[in-house]
Amino acid sequence: MQSTTIAVDTAKLVFEVVVSDGHRVIENHRLNRAEFQAFIVHQPPSRFVMEACGGSHHWARLMLAISKRGDKYVRTLLIHGTRTVLLGARRNENAGRPLSPLQQWALGVQARSNHNKAACAVANKLARIAWASWANGTCFDANYQAIAA
Repeated sequence: MQSTTIAVDTAKLVFEVVVSDGHRVIENHRLNRAEFQAFIVHQPPSRFVMEACGGSHHWARLMLAISKRGDKYVRTLLIHGTRTVLLGARRNENAGRPLSPLQQWALGVQARSNHNKAACAVANKLARIAWASWANGTCFDANYQAIAA
């Protein structure tokens, strides 16, 4: 999968935005503040490069908050589903049954933080797994091991 880089030059009223696939410029935009905000929301996961100025902190916070702009109902279903995943993983662990790598990871997150934070982290991971499965046309494999780069 190619990594997309989005470079942003911020000014008071205009944002110069360049989208690159690492080898060439794919898009070049000159956007006002509202257009820039709409542009960011509709981008796939990408690497953002911005100049370091006071305004860049505002936009970085906005980019981190985008995950809360999705469908509230779907987010609620993911959170409730992951609470059940955590409960099932804990029951499997207590019963001595084998855990999938995802369940092991989820219990590790829960051990390092609390139940609610772990549920949000697992929901985030499940949403990314669902998107990757949909985008690549593959089925989920709970025992899949990524190859270290």
